[in-house]
Amino acid sequence: MNASQIINDVSNRVDDPLFRDGKYAAMILRAMNRVYRNLCTETLAVEKKYVMDFDRRDDHTATINGNQANVNTIVVASGHDVVTNDQVYARAWSGYRTVTAYSSTSITIDGFPVSVSDEEDIVTMGDEFPIPTDVFRPYRIYPRIYFREPGKFSVGQSNTFTISHGNFKFGSAGSGIAYELWYASSGFTIVDKPDASLSDGECNRPEWPYTALDDILFYGTCIEIANDYPMYKSDLVKFNKLRSNLLEATVHRQDVTEDILGGIGDWGDYVDVYEKPGYLVQDTD
Repeated sequence: MNASQIINDVSNRVDDPLFRDGKYAAMILRAMNRVYRNLCTETLAVEKKYVMDFDRRDDHTATINGNQANVNTIVVASGHDVVTNDQVYARAWSGYRTVTAYSSTSITIDGFPVSVSDEEDIVTMGDEFPIPTDVFRPYRIYPRIYFREPGKFSVGQSNTFTISHGNFKFGSAGSGIAYELWYASSGFTIVDKPDASLSDGECNRPEWPYTALDDILFYGTCIEIANDYPMYKSDLVKFNKLRSNLLEATVHRQDVTEDILGGIGDWGDYVDVYEKPGYLVQDTD
């Protein structure tokens, strides 16, 4: 079920099929996003992987000149050294983008259009990677390295990293080094667009893998925007049930019993010698 279908179903459910009672489509979409973000952060149902690959980076930098919305050609300050085929990183997008063209005051990137902020850096280099904007709870960096508090961190310490100023910063980096960040996501922004028109950071349907539970977004949006429509009480019960199911599906991702690590248990009939019948028992007769 995509955003357009949910919006239409919600407007009919709350008895406003023509969007005349203040429940216009844009308002329904904003409410849908509130419900979606809350569900993502509560249940941790959306998991993602962010690859930080130092083999794809060089020492080039550009500074964004002015706030810009939905662009592929980004105006930057003059004096930058980013060039065609550089793979660049910034807070405005996840992973890297490839530069397809450049001038003295602009660079063009591939992929979805992005919205960028004044004075943020676009980089190809070094020991820092911007944190994806949808990161809610990082739970693993692979291969394993060790976290240091920013005040105790120093460049040159191998197998260490810190998190500061919106970036992951690594103690050592270079050719052949790549890390995977596994994290629970707060979710991209749900928009009413076809797949081909999506921009970076946008989706048009829930990102969790459980399509059987997508109806939770319909019931939750209805409850978010109205509390006096005929099906409200029924929808509230269904929403709470589906929310519990979503949390359960996330906690128990499979029903196969995990293998036991470290052996198969005791071989003898008794846990220890004290369980043997008659051990150290005095005859009182």
